[in-house]
Amino acid sequence: MRKNVLPYAPAERMLKQAGARRVSMEAKIALMQTLEEEAGRLIAKAVQVMKNCNRKTLLGEDLRLSQ
Repeated sequence: MRKNVLPYAPAERMLKQAGARRVSMEAKIALMQTLEEEAGRLIAKAVQVMKNCNRKTLLGEDLRLSQ
């Protein structure tokens, strides 16, 4: 079984804020997996931006440019 990087409680809060009255564990897991995958793609692009600028420090601007 895969260990998640992000906790499930924020996923439940986000789903409930979106209008869900009850949230299954399956829904929390699905949301967190999706968010982690998307974040991974964004981070990989941001690291490329950072490297193209010949820097070692990842900046917020790198993430914004990577969207």
